[in-house]
Amino acid sequence: MARLVHILQVRVPRALSLLVAGVAVCAVPPANASAPLAAAAAASPRPAECSPSAPRGGAERVWDRARSPGLAAYCSALARGYARLRKTPEAALEAAAVAAKALPSRAAPQVLEARALVLLGRYAVAWERFSAVRSKARRELEVPAALHDFAIAASATEHASEALAAYRALVPRAGLLDETRRLRVLIEASMITMATGPATLDEAIGYLNEARRRAAHPGLEPLVLGALALALDRQGHTQQARGLLEETTLPKLLLPETEKDKARGPTKGLLREHVPLVPVVERDALAAILLERLNPDEAREHWKTFLAGPGGRGAWAEHARKKLTQLEAPRPRPK
Repeated sequence: MARLVHILQVRVPRALSLLVAGVAVCAVPPANASAPLAAAAAASPRPAECSPSAPRGGAERVWDRARSPGLAAYCSALARGYARLRKTPEAALEAAAVAAKALPSRAAPQVLEARALVLLGRYAVAWERFSAVRSKARRELEVPAALHDFAIAASATEHASEALAAYRALVPRAGLLDETRRLRVLIEASMITMATGPATLDEAIGYLNEARRRAAHPGLEPLVLGALALALDRQGHTQQARGLLEETTLPKLLLPETEKDKARGPTKGLLREHVPLVPVVERDALAAILLERLNPDEAREHWKTFLAGPGGRGAWAEHARKKLTQLEAPRPRPK
């Protein structure tokens, strides 16, 4: 059972877009030849002060350095930090500190620091950094990967409204992310949306149908099917939910359980950064729905845990009670 629970543990993150159920994930097709360049620029973490605006002669460059003597070191440190962010976030933290020292009071180093902290699993500190800088880092947080890290930090620290807003803004731009991370965004967006109550179930199901269509990594398929089954069951489509669960096997270990496991690294070829974050309030509900067919006794215990926690005071408490009643009813003996 510890293996399943680790799947659901936190890995783990602005204008709102009101989304319909069948949400489109890819970016709007380019209207002209310059659109791919604009999309690439939107996906780049490089701050405006480090972006070349126009060709300039040597004398002008000397003048720029004189006006801002730390700019070269600042931009170099940020470039180095972002180059190392995904593989060695500790090095990205060091680079962020160098950039902040070169040009104090700039937003970009703090965003880089916060993103590195997310990758290191230090969500509370990451949220503090994001919160301190979000009002002056609007451009940096428009980058889809940065917005995702912000959403992760918000969800992991139970700032549900901020996480919901971030995911709703992120999904239409998720086409700028790699396929596996895009799938992760869709799963996380569905869970944070579904947690708010019945009014958002269609939206959550839209995300999950898109995730099911894309399913880039087989290790994530059980989570997609489990989340979709949970949403459909909550919507009253019990038979459809059961049909999905018939396709689902017990998910394999996606996060290390012990220090030895951590030393061996990620399993099944799935990187830690690709493991979806499930909001705390929804973890036991997702575990329960995945276990109902495979191990009803364990499923019952997860529904009890759900009701004993924040879920027992939330929008899905009555649904959980019904599920628990069904599981506690005497099962017919096989003939």
